[in-house]
Amino acid sequence: MELNRAGARVVVSLGLALCALSLTGCESEAASYMIDGRDHALTVFRERPWPWSARYETSIVVARFPDCQRRHALQPVATGRGDLRLYRGDAERVFVLNQGPNWYRIDTGACALQPLSAAPAGLGPALGRFASIDGAPFRYLAEAATQPATGTAADGRGKGPMSSGSIARP
Repeated sequence: MELNRAGARVVVSLGLALCALSLTGCESEAASYMIDGRDHALTVFRERPWPWSARYETSIVVARFPDCQRRHALQPVATGRGDLRLYRGDAERVFVLNQGPNWYRIDTGACALQPLSAAPAGLGPALGRFASIDGAPFRYLAEAATQPATGTAADGRGKGPMSSGSIARP
């Protein structure tokens, strides 16, 4: 009888250890581009639900408080190829997001996202990109010409980029 209890304990312990190991590669990361402070922003999320996943599930939250906030699904991207480029759009409160072959028009006035078949004709200047470089956490990286005149991403003052890091699931 004691052998069965000891064996059961070993099996349960091994099962719990395998469950914990299967979740160690899971990732959930977010990075934000602040437009007019924290109430007007674009936040990109990328998640890898399993350690063996070869791609990130991606989405974007378009927020302009107190008027609207919406989360939109984007196309999944292969791990190691998760860069998304952000451009100024053709109107106020309009941005364009490029994700490899995928293009999206983002209207923060209505918190709307519209998939595009190609780059739009009125594509404005590049603002920056959402990326993870050399193992660093996923974050927003501003183009050199678009850095805010006062304040930095680190201190959060003024208009401009702010980034977030990764959250590793236990």
